Amino acid sequence: MILSSFASRVFLLCSSLLGVRGYSNFEIIVPSATQTAFFGQPVVLPCTFPVGPTWTPDSTVITWQRDQEVVHIFYHMRNQLSQQSSHYTNRTSLYLSEIAKGNASLRLDNATLGDIGQYACSVSTNVGSQKKSFPLKVAAWYPEPDLQISTSAGSAVVLLTTEGGFPSPTLQWFNSSSVEDVTNKTVTNITQDKDSGLYQVTSSLQLHWPSNSTLIFILRNQELHQEVRRSIRLLSDFGDEVYCSRNRYFVLWPILCVSVALLTLVLWLLFHRRQKTFNQHMMTCSFLKFTQQRSHCKNYRCWRSQK
Repeated sequence: MILSSFASRVFLLCSSLLGVRGYSNFEIIVPSATQTAFFGQPVVLPCTFPVGPTWTPDSTVITWQRDQEVVHIFYHMRNQLSQQSSHYTNRTSLYLSEIAKGNASLRLDNATLGDIGQYACSVSTNVGSQKKSFPLKVAAWYPEPDLQISTSAGSAVVLLTTEGGFPSPTLQWFNSSSVEDVTNKTVTNITQDKDSGLYQVTSSLQLHWPSNSTLIFILRNQELHQEVRRSIRLLSDFGDEVYCSRNRYFVLWPILCVSVALLTLVLWLLFHRRQKTFNQHMMTCSFLKFTQQRSHCKNYRCWRSQK
């Protein structure tokens, strides 16, 4: 165990020294720009190296580091993870079948904010050795914001909330009716979860005037070029009562429909009952009339026969 640990340290030290010194005919390729990982998703950190007729697989040493932290080590044709940081346990892998083609890329699963940093890919073979690095950042999309509107006489409070994004966003509010930036009139709280590091955003705006208004809410995540834009229309058709037409009518229409249906049912039952009573009355009257006519006829025949 001690020898294995010592050997891995020697391999890591040698590959680092060779990486600094390098060879003029040996060039590894890594991204020149910052790479972005999505929170909770896997990300591939690209790294390739040249292979040729003289290259031998068992001479290949691949080392991935973040600053001084060991992310992944490969030599003797297999992964050597005894020196791997516990932060990366069960989250890293190489494309073993692609190493013979010069692919030293690293797959990192379930990206977290703790993975942000400078990553170095070091490759040492019998052909040459080199080490290059590039930065990695982690970002998260902001979900669709939830809308809540509370009303009272002469005012309305519009509240938008969203959580689970990164990094911290920028917010803007506009009143399109008056073409005015009302961001400075809002109450906004941006807090960061202690465990995940993701942000929760709540932003509210109170309207004090009883007039029709159209608000525009804009949230931007600069890292992902994400822009969430919402248009909120408020109507005040009843004096000082301010309400959100979409939400209130959504509640009133079902109540109105149920009321009309119940009223129609009651009227139909009353009509049906009266019609039934009327029909019974008409049948009784017809029967009595028929009986009287029949009795009259019998009396007439009797009188005729006596005469």
